[in-house]
Amino acid sequence: MPISPEYLPSELHYIIPLAERHGSEARVAQYDHRLGRPVQYAETLSVADIEPLRRLYTEIGANGHGPGINNWHQGHDGKRTCPPETTWPVYGLLCLFAQLGQLGVAPFSDGVIRPHG
Repeated sequence: MPISPEYLPSELHYIIPLAERHGSEARVAQYDHRLGRPVQYAETLSVADIEPLRRLYTEIGANGHGPGINNWHQGHDGKRTCPPETTWPVYGLLCLFAQLGQLGVAPFSDGVIRPHG
């Protein structure tokens, strides 16, 4: 299901396309029987997939919106004030940034924009 923009502050609407594309998948690691371990979504992304995420990460940082995204999520998480199809992928986008950072991918490795709480 798509993100419901009416629940997200208008200044954050620019994150919707990539949150919809990647956010939900990033919240769940898939078990890879060949590797014998769970594989984080970030590990499955190509260089071409990462580039738009890199631009978005930079834009979020330049706008100072990282804390706002976290605060928005914490204000709705588990409270039934926002549909899960909106909160799940938005928070998942932050999780994806953290995964990319753990893989040492710049600029995500600076750890500035990541999930809290």
